[in-house]
Amino acid sequence: MTRHTNIKTPSRALTGHSTDVLPVCWGHPAGRLIVTASSDKTGRIWNAESGTCERTLRGHQLNVTSAQLSGDSHLVLTSSADRTAKIWAYMVTLAT
Repeated sequence: MTRHTNIKTPSRALTGHSTDVLPVCWGHPAGRLIVTASSDKTGRIWNAESGTCERTLRGHQLNVTSAQLSGDSHLVLTSSADRTAKIWAYMVTLAT
């Protein structure tokens, strides 16, 4: 296994949540999507290549505590401190 010990700065910052970012999930077969959960009551789907927010997932009443992509990246599952889990449909339209 190769260890990269010379990383000094991030290559990209994903900004947009208004409070703490909780768990992060890297997904999509090509590694091109990232989903985040936040205490701002939202989840977000990010384009890993450009760093842009593709979609904000709104609907929870309290902190979103986790977010996961399905294997085909067409669904996102979020869970929240409001004691609900929500499934969100998402169509990947990133260029290959």
